[in-house]
Amino acid sequence: MQKLQSAHKRWIEASLQIDEPGREGHWTESIASGSKSFVEEVKQRLGFKAKGKNIRGTKDLYQLREDIAKFGNTSLHGSEPINRPDAGATNTIVWRNVS
Repeated sequence: MQKLQSAHKRWIEASLQIDEPGREGHWTESIASGSKSFVEEVKQRLGFKAKGKNIRGTKDLYQLREDIAKFGNTSLHGSEPINRPDAGATNTIVWRNVS
């Protein structure tokens, strides 16, 4: 345990020496991250809770992730843009009165 703690401390210190340390999505946006067998086991253990979650990755790193829904302007009659000045506002859905 002491060796692991010492190695972890060195990893953190080395990471902080990088000019622009950033968030690594494979750790922060995944339910599980690691070898393919590990990720498959996590998914299997989650059972029905893993519905809709997909395994993605390459030969070295696999992830169990949820698909993220995209947000944006929408209308009740398809996906045509709403022609209003505030329609492009970030995180805004402009409702149109269709009655």
